Amino acid sequence: MYFVVDGRVCVHNEEVVITMLDSGQVFGEVAALSSEPRTASVTADTDTTLIQLEQEAIYQTLSSQPGAARTVIAAL
Repeated sequence: MYFVVDGRVCVHNEEVVITMLDSGQVFGEVAALSSEPRTASVTADTDTTLIQLEQEAIYQTLSSQPGAARTVIAAL
């Protein structure tokens, strides 16, 4: 899962643009929470800074922080 710290990214499926994401937005959350293959690609539209959160760290947080799990479920 990735957090856009600065910049802008384009979420696309081959040549079709699905959405543009800016600072403060997240992508890759579905792939991080499941073993399903990704359904889109993401390309930087501008100079971009990201923070990556690995799947294991997400699982550890969700198991130790029930409130975090509720927040993630509500966001999905």
